[in-house]
Amino acid sequence: MYSFGATNADGSVHAFVFGFESECQHPYNNFAFATIDLKSGKATLVACVAKDVVIDTDPTVGAFSPDGTLFATGSGNSETGVVQLVVLDPTTGEAVLNSSLPGLKKSLGVSNVAPFINVWGVSWTE
Repeated sequence: MYSFGATNADGSVHAFVFGFESECQHPYNNFAFATIDLKSGKATLVACVAKDVVIDTDPTVGAFSPDGTLFATGSGNSETGVVQLVVLDPTTGEAVLNSSLPGLKKSLGVSNVAPFINVWGVSWTE
């Protein structure tokens, strides 16, 4: 379990997880959304991340929106300089937004000679 949302009335949480390989069968990684029963630890699959979505490097950098209707994850590859922001619908696993954040490195003043950049956190405001 990489990230989880607010606790539901029954004591479970919605979570962004790795697993369900036989159900999701993603060509590169098996990320999914699940409901986790905190008392038993049982995970119930809600949706697999769509097969056309690739999470580049760090699935631990993510957060559910305050109302739980969206999940955002960001990554940065310090070797290639690739930056990514993906916003997913946790009920379907489909991408609502999948951006390489063009112009971010320039706005931050990151050198093209040393394209090191990492996304360290993702959060929502209300």
